[in-house]
Amino acid sequence: MLQFLACLLHRASNFLLFSRAYAKTDAGSGRGVLSRLRSSSSIFFFCLACMTLALTDVAWAFAAGDRVAPAGCGSLATAPTVHLVDPFLLGQPLSKIHLGPLYHVQNWTDVQANGLVADNTSAAIAVVQTFDCTNDVILTTTNGTTLLPYSPDFLTIAPAAGTQSLTIPAADLLLHNIGGVFFAAALVQAPVGAPAPSFTDQIVVTAQQGTQTATPQMMDMVPPPVVLVHGLWGDLTSLGGKDGAGGIDGLAHYLKTSPPWLTHPGLVKVLCYSKYFGFDAVADPLGGGSDPCEQTSKDALTSTIYGLFRHLKNKHIIGYRVDVVAHSMGGLAARNYASQNFYRPLRTRKQGQFHEVITLDTPELGSPLAHFLDKHSNCSAQDFSVTWDIFCKTVLSTTVAQCFAGQGDPLAAPGSDLTTGAVYSLYPHGPALQNPNLSGPNIAGANWDAVSANAPFNGALEADLNGLIPAIYPQNSPNCRAQGMAPLVFQILGDTNEDAVVTVPSQLAGAQANHFHTFQGLSHIKGVAIPGFGLSNDNVLDCKDVNQLVACWLSRSGDSACLTGVPDAPVCLTHASVAKTSPANKNASVPASVTQVSASKTASAPKNAVPMPTIVVAHPHSVNRLALSAPTGLELGTPFDLAVNTGSDDLPEIHVVQTDKNFSRTGSSREVPVAISHVDGHTVHLSVTPEFFGNTEFQVAAAYRDGGVAFKDFTTTVNLPSQPPTQFHADEFSDTGIRIVLDDNSSVRLHPWAIYANVPGHVYLDTRYVSYSIAPAAGPPAVSLAPNGVIHGLRPGTATIIGRLGSFTDQVRVEVEAEQQ
Repeated sequence: MLQFLACLLHRASNFLLFSRAYAKTDAGSGRGVLSRLRSSSSIFFFCLACMTLALTDVAWAFAAGDRVAPAGCGSLATAPTVHLVDPFLLGQPLSKIHLGPLYHVQNWTDVQANGLVADNTSAAIAVVQTFDCTNDVILTTTNGTTLLPYSPDFLTIAPAAGTQSLTIPAADLLLHNIGGVFFAAALVQAPVGAPAPSFTDQIVVTAQQGTQTATPQMMDMVPPPVVLVHGLWGDLTSLGGKDGAGGIDGLAHYLKTSPPWLTHPGLVKVLCYSKYFGFDAVADPLGGGSDPCEQTSKDALTSTIYGLFRHLKNKHIIGYRVDVVAHSMGGLAARNYASQNFYRPLRTRKQGQFHEVITLDTPELGSPLAHFLDKHSNCSAQDFSVTWDIFCKTVLSTTVAQCFAGQGDPLAAPGSDLTTGAVYSLYPHGPALQNPNLSGPNIAGANWDAVSANAPFNGALEADLNGLIPAIYPQNSPNCRAQGMAPLVFQILGDTNEDAVVTVPSQLAGAQANHFHTFQGLSHIKGVAIPGFGLSNDNVLDCKDVNQLVACWLSRSGDSACLTGVPDAPVCLTHASVAKTSPANKNASVPASVTQVSASKTASAPKNAVPMPTIVVAHPHSVNRLALSAPTGLELGTPFDLAVNTGSDDLPEIHVVQTDKNFSRTGSSREVPVAISHVDGHTVHLSVTPEFFGNTEFQVAAAYRDGGVAFKDFTTTVNLPSQPPTQFHADEFSDTGIRIVLDDNSSVRLHPWAIYANVPGHVYLDTRYVSYSIAPAAGPPAVSLAPNGVIHGLRPGTATIIGRLGSFTDQVRVEVEAEQQ
């Protein structure tokens, strides 16, 4: 209003001056112009024109501010001020972010940016506030960030190259004059490409105007969040999901205890998804149970990624892209996610939600072993096999499908056709991999680096499979195979360069030079524990060198310099080291009565390749030598005494394997170190610590000096610790809350966990142990809550979910948004 009145007065004064001038011009004639105008209708049009000019000035002033330096505006002694703003906290439509409302309200604390994610697309807004409208402003920034002039539609435009210094002309300051305070803005862009930024140094933004320098403003340089995606039949522990409980080489634990994630451990998340359905499943009919991991890979990725975005937003860190590390089929799950219509929102400047993708032995072209497995799913063992005995408990009538399902490795969901199963989705040339809508390995907008592996000649996994195949594929068997010798793994795969599951060419299909590394001597995963045979269990999930390469690629955006010095033959520190039971067996060799049938790889095998052994036990009757009794009242993390009667004066080599028999979220087998407390005749007393709770199977394996191998197992209930937890969290994002978008992510499944004093890492729970409720609130509810912890968004708003574990409670704030932009 003041501008309006000032403008009217300005035009009015001009009008009076104009009138006097015309009067003087005609004074000699005795009749002024003004008197002539008064005597005609022209005065009406003259006044109308003058008023139009006044209103035009008013409209211009309201639209852009005064373009002429007002009186008293000059080079003042007050230094300019710089504010760093998070654009996602402004509450503006992302297609056009106008800063005018911010200039008027100036709520800098609410929108302040504390950090910027180094993801090549994120940008903060640097707002300069000054009383000087005559001098240009020179902005500078550091740590690889660059500056660009501000544009309200910058999120609709791909990132462009900027500069570390940017001059804002004084004329731009005049565009935004709010009561004598002038504003201008610029973009502070995350580093694009090499060199890698420093995550220990802050981003420093300064402004200089004339002789005055603003107080520098700083943001943290934050690494992109990391999402770890397991493969076929994997779980939360596959990539170190228990924060090191699986050993020093768990990838999640390795990253959380290494810079730059050491100061941002909440940015490393392990997800889990269904073991039953293909990587491209659109729905999960089994998702109504208590297992929080019974969900499609798409839903699991969506929930975890948006949880990380919420984490960043709550901490005022600008970023909407993540890094993905995926093992095996997890890489295909990432490709499927990148094919979804919501993958490239405006928040990523249409570049996509993945910044860096690292795959570990992903079957980009599928694996013939998947087809072979399904093809023989109804076959049962015809001959004795050590591997079959370990897998299927010596029941020869058990089919392959039953055997694998019993080990938590289902070919498909119970009662479902094999074509719905995860194994089926891995068929080479199958419908899942041939889907024209499936993204290729090189996901547009993301950088792809690949770890590939070539299994060693004595790899435990390949030996296991080569021992399992003959049991279901005997010579002259009319049930499952015509006449012929059973093939070996490399023959099924069709290549000697393989990791016992996937060929190296399939792992690297589409990979670019300097963006992959092949490790010699690593298998796809661990093999089954077969004691006494000296087989290698080194694999890509339990190797120090693999973890170091992955961490380097993540922190340096796939820099090829990370490949310098990486050994082809790695030195792995696996957490599955063999625990010997007596000094006498420390240097024990393979028993003489174990026949090793050499099966040389074909003539195309690599030079100096050593034949792959197939192991056959000479004394199958020895499997019944062991006797043990099942203890009761076990507690997670508390050692118990396991008495094993070996039936022999010679102490055999003993191994204990634990298997979670509860749900697919864990469902894994783990060999654990055991200690002999004492020996009483033929009975060995072992101290064993349960690492799974609920229904847990304990399998004891013994290798005798005469070549015999014996197995015995029992299943019992392991209770949660009787002592209360030191921490309980109703969800993995309890500290930051959950964000639900009504269009594509209208439901989220809660993942509760607890920490107990005597149990390493996190103890992941399910809704058999945790109950949930919605806190009362005014108005219609924003969410609905199912008994299994699934939250559905109903309308925009907020809600509070209360989780209970015994006497412990924890709250999760849920925010429901109407539109994903």
